[in-house]
Amino acid sequence: MNRRRRIWIWTAAISVAVAAIGAILVYLRFGGVRPVTFTEKDGLLLVRNDDYEAAFDATNGAFVSLKDRKTGETLSTGNRDGHLWWAILDDRSSLNSRASRSFSYEWRPSSRELKLRYDGPLKVDVTATFSKENRFTLQAVVRNTSDKTVESFRFPYELNLPTDRIRDALLPMLPGVKLNDRFFKDQNSFEDQYPGVLFASYVAVRTTGGSLAIYDIRESSVKPVVLGFKNQIDQAGATGIVRDYKTWIAPQEQWTSPRIVVQVGGDYAQSIERYRTDNGIDRYRSLADKLGDRKDEFFASPFFKLDVAAARSDWTTLKSKWLDRLRHTGVIHLVAFQPGGHDENYPDFFASRSPLGNGKRLQAVHRLRAGKRKSGRSVHEFFLVGRQRADAPQPAGRRETRGHRRQAQKR
Repeated sequence: MNRRRRIWIWTAAISVAVAAIGAILVYLRFGGVRPVTFTEKDGLLLVRNDDYEAAFDATNGAFVSLKDRKTGETLSTGNRDGHLWWAILDDRSSLNSRASRSFSYEWRPSSRELKLRYDGPLKVDVTATFSKENRFTLQAVVRNTSDKTVESFRFPYELNLPTDRIRDALLPMLPGVKLNDRFFKDQNSFEDQYPGVLFASYVAVRTTGGSLAIYDIRESSVKPVVLGFKNQIDQAGATGIVRDYKTWIAPQEQWTSPRIVVQVGGDYAQSIERYRTDNGIDRYRSLADKLGDRKDEFFASPFFKLDVAAARSDWTTLKSKWLDRLRHTGVIHLVAFQPGGHDENYPDFFASRSPLGNGKRLQAVHRLRAGKRKSGRSVHEFFLVGRQRADAPQPAGRRETRGHRRQAQKR
């Protein structure tokens, strides 16, 4: 083989290798799919990948539409009345994104982030981070420069869905609620709070044009939020996705929302699994692991609800009159000791009704733990302690009432 031929072979081999390395780098960079693109067109900010297209109003940052590019269909027709966010103040007045003194935006291609900035009594910075997958995230930082407390922050504000295209929807109410299309066609609405009646900060809906799921990724702390679906009385044929965070941002204080995932496409199973892994639930110890050698006994035990009001006992006599008389292994669930009666302020279980005695006496009952032996049998205690609900009995200094909450929901 002459020298010229060898040089040609080596050159060809090097070219092939360079092309292969380039293809690998492109695949690693873009995951084998078209990258996220940003376009400004006809007053819209368009962010696309192979799975979705999110269109924002260039004048105020609100969602104008959200499309599933796999099906070619529009899932959401945008925020209600063109507001990306809406805040309720403690004097029942409100502020919203369209009423801000100024608005600006910036696209950062290296991080695939769209920055939306609002100036006014509320200084709000929204970051939308776009993924090569079928989802993107939203996060808001709210600085309150007004002289009023911000009771709640609705974000993103009521993304509308065409009601006649909804097939069904999921809400995380034990053991799980699936709303069929008739619920929406009959112009029904439902919303409630997580943590509380809802056990996850997650809602999802399937339409004739594809699926949409929205959920929070918990970071340093749980952010209470009212979730649900709302029939839009003033917009015939539309259903809004409710997301109303209970914030209580004092003047000159700052609040940061969770990262909110918006998943376009995929079915319920996919978004539920992502909620589980994104929030680290897959790393929780199982109940069987926590119970150890007692798990089989616990799982085989009957479940007893002890109605404290009907028992006509206080915390000092409840154990001797009722718990010590049980002849069977069981799980004890104490109920009906809250102000207002059973589950009146679910999931809050404190404080108890005053005739029952003080908290120290309740703690004495609480110390009846799994493993207490009586006549060769076990008594397991099962006691739920919930997080603070917005309309539960409030500590001193809290001013929100059930009436306030209902008024806010009507806005």
